Amino acid sequence: MHKISLFLLALLTNISYADDCAKANELIQQTPQNSTAILNNYEQALKLCTGQTGLYYAYGVTLMQAEQYQAAYDAFKQALSLLNQNSQAPDFAKKRFSILLRQSESQLAQYNKDANYNRGAVILSLSSVYAEAKASEFIIPKEFIALQERFQEQVNNEPLSGQELKLALRSARDLAVEAPLAIEYRIPFDFNSDKPSVEGMKLLSKIGNSLTDISVNKILIVGHTDSKGDAAYNLKLSDRRANSVKQLLIKQQPQLKNALEAKGVGENEPRYSTLSPEQDALNRRVEFILNP
Repeated sequence: MHKISLFLLALLTNISYADDCAKANELIQQTPQNSTAILNNYEQALKLCTGQTGLYYAYGVTLMQAEQYQAAYDAFKQALSLLNQNSQAPDFAKKRFSILLRQSESQLAQYNKDANYNRGAVILSLSSVYAEAKASEFIIPKEFIALQERFQEQVNNEPLSGQELKLALRSARDLAVEAPLAIEYRIPFDFNSDKPSVEGMKLLSKIGNSLTDISVNKILIVGHTDSKGDAAYNLKLSDRRANSVKQLLIKQQPQLKNALEAKGVGENEPRYSTLSPEQDALNRRVEFILNP
């Protein structure tokens, strides 16, 4: 009898929850005239139905449209948490990637709005996007790249400081982020050479200084090329460039010797579309991958 009562209670609870979610969906189907009313409807809906990934996702998109970036970031993070609890969700990888993109968009938008925004937080978000794109063979959309470019240009002009890297690594550990921290730099090299240009050497000097301030067991330097030319040649060139960067950093900062590893992957791991010459050019990059 006791077991039957528990079963009925669980069944009634589920029915009640389903009714609440139905009411929540009715709320967000309404079309108020202003963004404040729309956001209020979402907040009421989330109080009624807390377990719907799509609801948090839609709320995050609406918050982004209202330029409430931090709140949008929190909503996408909650959506991602719910999605991770249900690995059997339809189109799991696409949904996860979509949420990660939006999450990063909110971080980039906040940074572009406020230059004092924590760059380490942006890098942490981007690392998750890049890892998911690589794992699921997704190409980063051109609209996202346009939003990212201003941030990337600033990072190339002034690499992340040791303090920013420490904050990003600490956040990755605290949040149990699965993806390693990947920092992209577009180090200029002399044409068809593994020797960095004068500008490239200046950039490397700053990168070396910041890497000495953090505590990680391994820093993997990965060289990438665009898709132009012979694939086998590109692979060798990217390997030479990655190892050149490694040796130059060790020369500058000998204490990094045991932490640094290098490899080239040529054109095999494009982050950007190879169909557009402008985007393919962005694939010429060097990544520093830090494992928290």
